[in-house]
Amino acid sequence: MLIKERILQAKTDIFIEEAKYLYGSRYDYSKAQYTSSNQKLIITCPQHGDFLQSRSNHLQGKEGCKRCYYNKRKINNKGKTYKKKPLEQRFWKHVDKSPHPKGCWLWIGYKTKEGYGQLEDGMATHVSWSIHNGLIPEGLWVLHTCDNPPCVNPSHLWLGTHQDNMDDMISKNRASWQKRKYISIS
Repeated sequence: MLIKERILQAKTDIFIEEAKYLYGSRYDYSKAQYTSSNQKLIITCPQHGDFLQSRSNHLQGKEGCKRCYYNKRKINNKGKTYKKKPLEQRFWKHVDKSPHPKGCWLWIGYKTKEGYGQLEDGMATHVSWSIHNGLIPEGLWVLHTCDNPPCVNPSHLWLGTHQDNMDDMISKNRASWQKRKYISIS
């Protein structure tokens, strides 16, 4: 039994030495006790506390402390903390205000399959409305007068209910059932 304990302690010491070489003083390994290759070890992050990780994953540099790992993803390559740019700045980066036949300002960023502009903060039309006119009251939709889904020109947007949107669609013959051609059988 004494020999097995010495071997496990030696493996623990080797693990700690390798981990400190890889991570420096980032983690505390005083609670780490090697018992087998598939057993997870207790490693202490000074910022977030104890976490469990297998010896092999830790020594391969896979994550380490999960909370530190996720925070690290927010750091850019110059070592400065990444801060999300203001919404308005991110919005204008994707707007093309060059001349358009209908006067539309076209969204050139990510679009939904229906062609509407999309930011991670919401629909581009909603962001445009909010920038130019303030918050959208609950229960109202941002609708287009130009019927051009990528348009974010605030002068082409108006607020209405779902029913207003349906009425507008029907009045402009944009409903799918209005576009069907029927063949009369005589």
